[in-house]
Amino acid sequence: MRVARGLAAVLALAIGVAGTGETAALKGGNWRTAIATAATQSVVAVLPLLPKHEIDQEEPEGTGFAIRDGRTIVTADHVLGRANAVRVRLASGAVRDADITLRDADTDIALLQIAEPLPPLAFPADIRTGADACVLGNAFGLGISLACGVISATGRRGVGFNRVEDFLQTDAAINPGMSGAPLITADGHVAGMASAIFTKSSDGNLGVNFAVSARLLAAVLDDGEDGRIDRRAAGLILRPLPAPGETGEPGAEVVRVSPGSPEDRAGMAEGDRIRAIGELAVRGQPDYLAAIVLAAGQDTLTFSIERAGELLDILVQNESEKEKNR
Repeated sequence: MRVARGLAAVLALAIGVAGTGETAALKGGNWRTAIATAATQSVVAVLPLLPKHEIDQEEPEGTGFAIRDGRTIVTADHVLGRANAVRVRLASGAVRDADITLRDADTDIALLQIAEPLPPLAFPADIRTGADACVLGNAFGLGISLACGVISATGRRGVGFNRVEDFLQTDAAINPGMSGAPLITADGHVAGMASAIFTKSSDGNLGVNFAVSARLLAAVLDDGEDGRIDRRAAGLILRPLPAPGETGEPGAEVVRVSPGSPEDRAGMAEGDRIRAIGELAVRGQPDYLAAIVLAAGQDTLTFSIERAGELLDILVQNESEKEKNR
């Protein structure tokens, strides 16, 4: 952890099957017990194969969980390190080979492929602050265990772990070995993937933990369907508003526009003050970078800006080179 098919017979947790349009639903009873009983079959320990001198002694193992067809395992990219090969340990204790099919260090997301499918977990439609949630992960390599809390906050960006961030903050305990674990809501959906913990002097849980949001997971998975990430370069450098010592409304000021970038072609200029990109409020560079990735499947982005006291909407092309060549 970086510092800074079964159903529960009585509780009836139904895990949604990705690709079928079904949704996960908790029918009643103790939802935490239901998650521990059913979703455990979808979670694996991730065992990167590294030379002994490169093994992370604090976190030699990680966690992953099955999505889509059940053969696809999502985990945290940093768990893999410099590994070229990886294995996974199932809930039964069986160890299986896995292929690394996608890595994206910018968002700390990686995908593995296994031969035999597991019950896949599904993503949610909505996540709200205060919602109950549990992490199901391989804490300290001891095996899969459950830790519960709430969604403390959403839309955390600029925390400093990844280049592109869209975190959920949770007080559910996340400890070394749980990187890549699913953060699961009471209805059995995946709200996010455990990625990092915020701490001062030790790599332990202090109640301020971060999970890559389900919406960022979904965006990266869609982009990487062909086995590679091909997002467009950022065309702007922004500074947050108000700056230290200043007053005013929150936003971000453009301090540089890259010549020939989509923003440049759309007519954006230095001094423009960005309030939002689509529905995402922009307070600085981290929000802008997240907006590009979250909207990777969209041809255009709407930048809501203030220029010389006038409010404007500017349409910016958001196509990557891969999309242009389709």
